[in-house]
Amino acid sequence: KANLVKRHIIHSTEFELPSQIIVYKNKVAMISLKKEIISTLIDNKDIAQTFRQIFELLWGYTSQEHEQIISKWDQK
Repeated sequence: KANLVKRHIIHSTEFELPSQIIVYKNKVAMISLKKEIISTLIDNKDIAQTFRQIFELLWGYTSQEHEQIISKWDQK
């Protein structure tokens, strides 16, 4: 089976987000699981592209910290 999920492990608390965002094709799903479950699905190409660009920016921003953390795991 192919792994379709990639994660970055970071120590920074500035990215503690209380909800989940999933981007798939032209759709963006936003889900909150705290207290009550609330979800919103947006089917819009421009909004999906905006969220993809935000994701790529954050992915690049956290790459160095992620690599430092996992390299310590490999040393153990």
